[in-house]
Amino acid sequence: MLRIIATLHKELLVLWRDKSGMALLFVMPLVLIILMALIQDAPFKDFQNIKFEITIVDEDKAALSKQLIKALQKSNKFTVEQSNDLAQSRKEINAGKKKILLFIPKGANSQMEAHASVLVKQLLKQLGLSPDTASKISLDKLHISIYFDPTSNKTFKNAIQNALNQFVAKTETEFILESMMQELGSSTAAKENPPFEDINFISIEEVPSNSDLTQLEKVANSVQHNVPAWTIFAMFFIVIPLGGALLKEREDGSLLRMKLMPGSYFQIQLGKVLFYVIVCVIQFYLMMLVGIFLMPYIGLSSLNMGSSPFALFVLAVSISLAATTYGIMIGSVFKTAQQSLTFGSISVVIFSAIGGIWVPIFILPPVMQKVAAFSPLNWGLSGVNDLFLRNQNLLFILPSILKLLVFSIVCMLISKWAENKNARG
Repeated sequence: MLRIIATLHKELLVLWRDKSGMALLFVMPLVLIILMALIQDAPFKDFQNIKFEITIVDEDKAALSKQLIKALQKSNKFTVEQSNDLAQSRKEINAGKKKILLFIPKGANSQMEAHASVLVKQLLKQLGLSPDTASKISLDKLHISIYFDPTSNKTFKNAIQNALNQFVAKTETEFILESMMQELGSSTAAKENPPFEDINFISIEEVPSNSDLTQLEKVANSVQHNVPAWTIFAMFFIVIPLGGALLKEREDGSLLRMKLMPGSYFQIQLGKVLFYVIVCVIQFYLMMLVGIFLMPYIGLSSLNMGSSPFALFVLAVSISLAATTYGIMIGSVFKTAQQSLTFGSISVVIFSAIGGIWVPIFILPPVMQKVAAFSPLNWGLSGVNDLFLRNQNLLFILPSILKLLVFSIVCMLISKWAENKNARG
C-alpha cells in the first residue's frame, strides 16, 4: 500500500512540474469544447441527399395511410419498414436501434373523409350549387405522430419533418381532389376556384420516444454533442504526457531502478494507472461543469447530464482507464518520444474521426458506421449519449463499459509484452 501511495505522490510531482502537460490536460479541452460548440452551433450537416430508414406503425390500414406509405416507398429519401407494435417500436427508437418512427392512428382515413366532405360542401356553396343552409363546419386537424432517436439533433429533425410534410401534403391533396371529383364529376370549377388558399388538414407532431423525456428540448444540440465528445477526445490525449513520462523513466534509468526495488513492480504500475485515472476523471467532471455553467453565459444551451449520476461516474472511470492504459501501451511499445508523440496523437485523432466525435455516426457512410464500432472513443460517447439523451441507467450502458474495460486489459497485456521484449533486447 505504501508503494502505491509513494507512486501517487511521485506522479503528482512529475505532472505538477510538467506545466505544458498540465495545460494539455486542462486548458486545451476547455478552449476546445468552447470553440467547437460555437463553431458547430450551426447545423451539423445538410441531410437533403441522405436516405433514411423510417418505421411506420399503421393502425388505420385504410386508403389514406396506404397512399402515404406508397408515396414514401417510391421516394429516394426513405426506406420504409412497417411494424404493428407501437410500444416495441418506441423502445427501439429510444434505444437507438432505429432513428425515425411514424405513427398513423386508427380512424385517420375516416377523419380525412370527414374533412373532404366539409371541403366539398363549402366548395359547392361557393359555386352556388348547394343550399345556403350549407354552413361552414370546423373539424380538428388530423395529427400523425413522429418519434425520433433522442440523440437526433434539431437540424436532422427539421429536415426529416420537412420531407415528410411534402409527402403528407401530396397525399392529402390527391385524397381530397379525388373526393371532390366524385361529387363534382368532371367540373373544372373546383380547380379554378378553390375554396381555400391552403389545404392543410394533416399535421405531423413530434412525440418523445421515452415517456420519461417530458421535454422535447432534450436534443443533441451543439452543447450536448460537443462537450462530452471533445472531453473524451481530450481525455485520450493523456497519451502524450503519460507516454512521454514512461519513455523518460526508461531513458534515465528510473524504470530499471524501480524494477530492482524489493517488492512487486505491479504495485508501482497500479499506482501509476490509478493516478492518471483520477486525473482523467477530474478532467471529465470539470469539462461537464463548463457545459452546465459556462455555456449559457456565451449564448448556448446548458448541458443536460441525465438522471443516473452513479452510472455516469462508472462510465467516466471506464473511459479514464481506457485512455490511461492506451497511453501506457504507447509508452511501452515505442522506443523514442518522437515515435510515441506522433503515433499517439495521430491515432487519437483517427479514433475520434471514426468514432463520432467530429460528426454524429448516423450521417456517416454505412462502411464508416461499421468501422466506428472499433473506436474506444465511440464506446465512451455512446455511453454518454445513452445517459444524457436517452435517460438510461447503468445496466443499459454496460456493453459500452465492458468494451472499454476489455480494451484496457488488452492495452495492459500489450504493454507487458513490450516491456518483456525491451528487457530481453
